[in-house]
Amino acid sequence: YLCGIPRRLGAFGTYTELLTDSRDSQELRNKCWVDIYLSMVEPLTGKATAKNREFYLLEEDKRFADDFLKKEGIGKEDFLIGIHPGGNLFVNNRRWPLERFVEVINRLAGHYTFKVLIFGSKDEAELVNEFKGASKASSIPIVGFRLNEVAALLKRTKIVLTNDSAILHLADATKAPYIVSIFGTTDPKRSCPRNERNIYIAPSIDCRHCSGWEAGDESKRCFRKIKEECLEEITAQEAFTALERAMSKTADKN
Repeated sequence: YLCGIPRRLGAFGTYTELLTDSRDSQELRNKCWVDIYLSMVEPLTGKATAKNREFYLLEEDKRFADDFLKKEGIGKEDFLIGIHPGGNLFVNNRRWPLERFVEVINRLAGHYTFKVLIFGSKDEAELVNEFKGASKASSIPIVGFRLNEVAALLKRTKIVLTNDSAILHLADATKAPYIVSIFGTTDPKRSCPRNERNIYIAPSIDCRHCSGWEAGDESKRCFRKIKEECLEEITAQEAFTALERAMSKTADKN
């Protein structure tokens, strides 16, 4: 509006009166975010149905991944698992306990041969190093890399184990074969990619998925004595079982 843009599409928020095409917020409230965004652009595009996301890699991005992995002693025949133990700490935590990530990978290392790429932002470097120090699998930190470099490395993985974070969606967009994601304070039915490559694990606790439209509202801070007990409820066994299932499917494809 302030820039003089003649047509403004959207829903929700505080200045919806400035939109030229606004959607009924109540109609969209219980939909998946993909459907919400597609609904917002319908006045321009008509009914939109494409729901697959894709992150396009340049040849130089692919060469970067090849060169980086070669330098780390990883060949194309090596089985790579990507993990992201970090994630949002804003108001309500989205991080599954680090020791559970370690337990899952160490249990897998007792049965399978693989190498691990540990993804994290610069702010998560300490978390990444802590995992590396406790992991029995050969683990390589991927910290502070550019988005396209992270995407190129995710594409080389066979399985990604992650919290509900940007890595989850980037892995899906790069077509990583299988992604196992941990959900607690957010609702996987609203934000987890919907395809056969994604397996999500969610708790059964009654107050789960408390982070909704008011995710940044401090008054919505988890009220439980044990904060984010929903994430504590998810066991390492659940994730281990999901990864084993993904590994067997990957082996079938190969």
